[in-house]
Amino acid sequence: MSEIKVIYQSDLTISLKLAAKMEKERMAILLNESFDETPQRFVNNLTKNTYVRPHKHTLPDQWELMSWLAGEIEALAFTEEGILYERYILSADEVKIIEFKPGLIHSFLTHSSGSYLEVRNCAYNPKIDREYAAWAPTEGSVDAAAFLEILKALKFGENVKDYYSCPIKVTS
Repeated sequence: MSEIKVIYQSDLTISLKLAAKMEKERMAILLNESFDETPQRFVNNLTKNTYVRPHKHTLPDQWELMSWLAGEIEALAFTEEGILYERYILSADEVKIIEFKPGLIHSFLTHSSGSYLEVRNCAYNPKIDREYAAWAPTEGSVDAAAFLEILKALKFGENVKDYYSCPIKVTS
């Protein structure tokens, strides 16, 4: 086993093709050896219409850093209430690196299939990894595609709740 990890352009190309066949239309290339390792390091490959449900990371000091590699990906930041207050384009001609502080609700839009390196200063535990915005539909739901279109059209200062009302789930 080599002491050096390398990801080639061909790895991104293959991963993007495979991502198109995945349920969430994204695929990660892991650099860390396990999900317990800190920091977590991986390349996230997203297809053009991937829906990433707005979410925040709630563990203390759990920041998230992304470095652009390919395509055009837009990072969005929201208030707790669902108001859009930041948009950044990660691309060859725009932002190269972005970092989200703990507790910031964020999401991504893909204008074209794309890839970014993600580094997070925590182990990965899907039970406590993130908290999803209650005002956003779940990934893979019937409402996800329509909500994605709302995110694309949303302007600074607008509240996503003015365009979409997340269905209330009744449990028995």
